[in-house]
Amino acid sequence: MSIFEAHFRRLHARYGAGQTHELQMQEIAAIFGCSVRNCRIALKKMHQEKWLDWQPQRGRGKRSRLHLLTSPEKLFSQNVNKLLEKQDYGNVLRFIGNDKYLLDRLSLWRFGVQDKSSETRVRIPYYRNLDPLNPLVPLRRTERHLLRQCLSGLTRYDAVQGRIIPDIAHYWTHNDDFTRWEFWLKSTARFADGSELNASAVQRCLLAASQSPQFAPLFSPIKTITADAPWHLVIETYHPVRRLDCLLATQPTMLFDYQHGHIRCTGAFHLQEHSDNFMVLRRNQHWHQARPGLDEITILPWAPEHISMSFIPLLRGEEAQDDRPLNERSLEQGCCFVLLDGEGAFADEAGRRFINYLLQPVELLSQTQLPDEYARILSDAQGMLPQCNHRPVD
Repeated sequence: MSIFEAHFRRLHARYGAGQTHELQMQEIAAIFGCSVRNCRIALKKMHQEKWLDWQPQRGRGKRSRLHLLTSPEKLFSQNVNKLLEKQDYGNVLRFIGNDKYLLDRLSLWRFGVQDKSSETRVRIPYYRNLDPLNPLVPLRRTERHLLRQCLSGLTRYDAVQGRIIPDIAHYWTHNDDFTRWEFWLKSTARFADGSELNASAVQRCLLAASQSPQFAPLFSPIKTITADAPWHLVIETYHPVRRLDCLLATQPTMLFDYQHGHIRCTGAFHLQEHSDNFMVLRRNQHWHQARPGLDEITILPWAPEHISMSFIPLLRGEEAQDDRPLNERSLEQGCCFVLLDGEGAFADEAGRRFINYLLQPVELLSQTQLPDEYARILSDAQGMLPQCNHRPVD
């Protein structure tokens, strides 16, 4: 927050907006806590920015006319909007600093889904900086998930069908002893910049993965990788590998390329920008499958230690007072979600009901020994978005 905005806040707190006041410069300088000279500079700057209308009067004892045209809340919104439009998220965080009130206002106003013209964008707060999306190094869970949004492989695992299905590969065959695999690629496959994703590009990616220090042992059975036609790839192995299609659906086999120091993606989104302050994913217009529902995803590191629990809103209690446009929704502060292993000890109906009984959020909250401040504010989260309907637990 600039010194001029701090001065304007003091003026607004004293006189409010929408009324004309006649004041001497010494009175305004006392409010600002500065000299009369610096007070004139500040008022002139605010007048130029159209925050207020200032009509100075010359002469001893003369009173200047002051009329405030806006409010600190509108200034905050305008400044943040300008920075967000420029995608200058680092300055957004520096602008609001550690002000708990402004942090909370920003989280309510600017995180969530926003529909602008024909595009749908979502801004997501995250508790830490994200590591580079490099499939050839071990990654944390969040980075692995984002990587799968940005990169495609020859094959991929479909959780609904419970099996390996084609991705970049149109189809594939193998010989009787599973030592020679042939893949025919989709001719519509492209990098995010529109260039062709042919067999030679796939060959380069797989060879790089086979030589990476962390994942090289996974590719030890592979003897040769040959691109003998633009859309035809042949992989030969030293001994039978019955599930080579499963190996080609893992992280190190995902397809990408570097050009001028920037990664070229092959998935539903491409990495538009990544720094310590934020990550921006844009929809890949050349993706070979169905168009994703979002046009842009922005992930910003958020510092939860700066936000007191007393500022967490109860969304259900504030929905009636929410005067924001209907096309803008905010993320809820949490989500209750349990995923059970379909082949684990609790896979049957009795096991699922037991876990459901044991992990009821209301019961967990009642058994915690949190301070009273937390107990008064925490509530059961209904889902990621207040307007979404989710399948209830068993």
